[in-house]
Amino acid sequence: MRIHFLGGASEVGASCVVIEAGGQRVLVDAGVRPGAADPLPDLARLQEGSGIDAVVVTHAHADHIGAPYFAMTWGTHVCSSFGLF
Repeated sequence: MRIHFLGGASEVGASCVVIEAGGQRVLVDAGVRPGAADPLPDLARLQEGSGIDAVVVTHAHADHIGAPYFAMTWGTHVCSSFGLF
């Protein structure tokens, strides 16, 4: 298993983690930094390698869900308590 922090590791906001295991890559959250000049996590790293297989949203705060749209534009499903999108 490999874990990559693309945002939120040393700051408040832009929570974004990629977990690689068993040949799959799962994005956990994709938030924004509200009011910041650079509001997004390092989403360019998502396109490295084989892309993302799924997105899991932990909860509905902007610092955790503000950016999944960008993952969805690459054809990735987003999983949440409301279902699969």
